[in-house]
Amino acid sequence: ACISVPLGVGGYLAANKLRNSQSVQFGDFFGGFKFFVPLMSNYLVQLLIMFLIFSPVIVYLVFAVGIIDQLSNISSPNDIAGIMQLMTTIVSVPIVIVLTFISLIFAIYFGVLLVFSQLFVVFNKLDFWTAIKTSIKVVRKKWFSFFGFFIVIGLINLLGILCLIIGILV
Repeated sequence: ACISVPLGVGGYLAANKLRNSQSVQFGDFFGGFKFFVPLMSNYLVQLLIMFLIFSPVIVYLVFAVGIIDQLSNISSPNDIAGIMQLMTTIVSVPIVIVLTFISLIFAIYFGVLLVFSQLFVVFNKLDFWTAIKTSIKVVRKKWFSFFGFFIVIGLINLLGILCLIIGILV
């Protein structure tokens, strides 16, 4: 992440130079490193948001691993306490599925909202928190349009991957 975030932004910096009819040098692709601290702060805040979104699932999985460890210590089929723990684990599986699904919905929602925050850090010279708030304000107005756009881009990328794999196989 320490390298990929500034390098990803560097591609946008080079594309912006091309758009403005300026010459692009190879070093322009590394221009994101000039904004390393605000970009990494932005990235860490986004990572924290995603961690908080998935924390109920993470907590349950840690709890479930503890239960599974205890289940491995069941000595006989007549161990009622062990069987009750197994039933508790089995009953709670739908809860985990629902928690994961809800967490994914929130992660997608916030992921789309925060998509421009790194670009605001670089092009508008905003600090990481202002860039996050600005990205949320801009994208929230047309969230479904942005989401649809990202789905289309994802499908185009998927088709490209499929063509490459089929091309390699042929």
